[in-house]
Amino acid sequence: MPDIKVSIINYKQLKFNVTLKTKKMNLRKSNLMNMFKAVVIHCTTNPLATATISAFAVVFAILQNKIDLIIQNQQIIQNGTSGVTIASLHARERMTTFASRCANALLALGHQTGNDLLIRKVDYSLSDFKRMKKEDVSVLCKTIADLVNFYLTALAPYGITPADAADLQSSIVDYTVGSQNPRYATITRKEAGEQNDLIMKDIEENILKKQMDPMVRSLLPIEPSFVRGYFNAREVVDLGKNITKIRGVITDANGVALPGITLTIRNYASNIIYNVVTDFSGRYSISNIQSGDYLLKVIGDGYQPVVEEGVHLVAGREVDRSFQLSRAA
Repeated sequence: MPDIKVSIINYKQLKFNVTLKTKKMNLRKSNLMNMFKAVVIHCTTNPLATATISAFAVVFAILQNKIDLIIQNQQIIQNGTSGVTIASLHARERMTTFASRCANALLALGHQTGNDLLIRKVDYSLSDFKRMKKEDVSVLCKTIADLVNFYLTALAPYGITPADAADLQSSIVDYTVGSQNPRYATITRKEAGEQNDLIMKDIEENILKKQMDPMVRSLLPIEPSFVRGYFNAREVVDLGKNITKIRGVITDANGVALPGITLTIRNYASNIIYNVVTDFSGRYSISNIQSGDYLLKVIGDGYQPVVEEGVHLVAGREVDRSFQLSRAA
């Protein structure tokens, strides 16, 4: 019987997915951010699952914008410098979200009526809005607002109402006023931290619990795997207990998700073993793990096993660990 080649990976290579974890962001906030990012990754990699719910894309875009704001604030906190005020950032987020929704409706109308000029004026994604300079995004949003008012009646079948037109117009005014007010020029480290607390609370209690969670639950009869994966991503470690959590994605060398792969971790001290098998998207998750030192193994038929020795799992910290498996010789 030929020897089986086993990859030994030193624990120093283990990476925690806490990019925003600094001395200014405590463990609870860090774990919340990990949860937010896990939700975004799951939804981004499974776009067809929510395609039947038109409102989901709008709420999901708002979630991504709010996460971007947290990241910008955290950079201010970490670097000890002032930055663009959160009021201005919120105003831009609100304006571009409304403008992007209206632009999508105008784009659909343009394609339906064969209006190439209209298509050229509004063919912008939310990412395009985010990348634009302040002056450019303001001009574009004003153009879209004018077009919405001109085509308002024709946009009704695409879900755009007079209230949407008013929201877009008011958001443009708020952004313009905020950008020109010297009081809103900078934000301090303390203010950035306070604003992050408010944003994270809004994401957790409003965006997720009140909006995205109910929409995802409605998909259970037709997308059960997606729903399970979503609520798995929504889990947050209970920092009041001596436990931790590990999750990630397992793919082949080409980045193709591998379902049915077994991941096992064994506690050196207690000899307790935790097992999990990856789902259809190659994802795995183990919760309520006692903190301590572990031996980690990843095994799948036809692939070289992967072993990590001396993995130290700290209480209250979520570990995001992904693997790429090589074909067995």
